[in-house]
Amino acid sequence: MQVSVETLGSIGRRVTVSVPAEQLEKEVAAKLRQLTKNARLPGFRPGKAPIKVVENRYGKDVLNEVAGNLIDSSLRQALTQENLIPAAGPNVEPTRLVRGEDLEYVASFDVFPEIKQLDIDGIRIERPAYEIKDSDIDATLDTMRKQRLTWQPVDRTSRNKDRVLIDFEGTVDGEPFPGGKAEKFAVVLGPRITMVRRLQVSLLRLMLQYVKSVNRFYPTSMRSWPGHSASRMAMCKNCAARCETMSSGRWRTAFAASSGSGFSTR
Repeated sequence: MQVSVETLGSIGRRVTVSVPAEQLEKEVAAKLRQLTKNARLPGFRPGKAPIKVVENRYGKDVLNEVAGNLIDSSLRQALTQENLIPAAGPNVEPTRLVRGEDLEYVASFDVFPEIKQLDIDGIRIERPAYEIKDSDIDATLDTMRKQRLTWQPVDRTSRNKDRVLIDFEGTVDGEPFPGGKAEKFAVVLGPRITMVRRLQVSLLRLMLQYVKSVNRFYPTSMRSWPGHSASRMAMCKNCAARCETMSSGRWRTAFAASSGSGFSTR
């Protein structure tokens, strides 16, 4: 096996490997003999087809399989021989794959950069100091409470900051469209609502388990529904909403325990 290494920049390497034709042919012949034992070809009993017939039928596939195995094994050997450690998987490209000739391929990859020993004598390192204020603690606790929000069903008209679970089926000109149907689609009502303002206004008017149709539900110029002009509007039918109100976590024993072993209510 012949190996040559080309340096590309500071970390790039290109390795060219040549595997002798004799080794390639030996592996191909062995694979064909093994395949012949179980080959099922028209006109022949299982395992009785001549090796030439099997070679004509499967020769190309066998060559590619053998070449792949030889590339894997020879590349590992070449990298060890040249003391190269790729930083990521090499990009391998066969450059010659013909029976009766040497198998040749090129592997390109980057190696880890060489880091010389650093001289840190005389370097001053300062440890940053932080002052934690009560407002910082309050802000962190408020964030943790918001992360542990729970939602409770309510039997009333939905309000701002409520969560509404929607079952809807959207249509354009009476025809359903891809992505226009959903069940228990969660929307939190408020200024940062992810859907358009018309939907928010409609949801605020929905009562628990109240079913209605909403005209001009959303503009079909939105990305989710391509192919419709901006002037055409969609309708939502069978739009059912269930209202829930948020319940933020309180600093009780269970809440503190779920926040980590370092918290205590004492």
